[in-house]
Amino acid sequence: MYPNKYICISIFIAIFGVLGFIDDIGDSIKGISLAFLSSLTYAIYLYSLEKLNLEHTKMLCLSIINTIGSALLYGGLILFIGNSFLINNNSVITLVIIAILSTCALIFLQNGTRSVGAQTSAMLSLFEPITSLFVDIIIFGITLTLRKSISVFFLIGSLIDSIEYFV
Repeated sequence: MYPNKYICISIFIAIFGVLGFIDDIGDSIKGISLAFLSSLTYAIYLYSLEKLNLEHTKMLCLSIINTIGSALLYGGLILFIGNSFLINNNSVITLVIIAILSTCALIFLQNGTRSVGAQTSAMLSLFEPITSLFVDIIIFGITLTLRKSISVFFLIGSLIDSIEYFV
């Protein structure tokens, strides 16, 4: 199944929406590149999850295997590159909270992909910057700017435009 004009238009609109969340593109090229690679690997992950028929695998088990694999890969990279990070007593609680949230997010993503498929799940992931913005506003008291408001409009527009493709 190849993307039709609705998906191409949706992707184009979504790119404008995502770019609106970047404060300074000049200083963010490395971050943008890494985020793009992250989205590419998650797309491969979602399609693999769907195509390998992992319906009978328990999601928590799959998440634990994924987490162990990630820890081993990252540990190997630290040994190979020689880069490390320091954990102090204050950051342990934050790391535990992040680990719990990451595991929950992965389980939700896996179950969502199982229910609606990889393409729909990937498109609905466009809500991530919107929910992050609302968390910033509600929890951290960040002020909503006009540019980010327009970006939200573009992201929601891209999802609405793609609905005909997925329905």
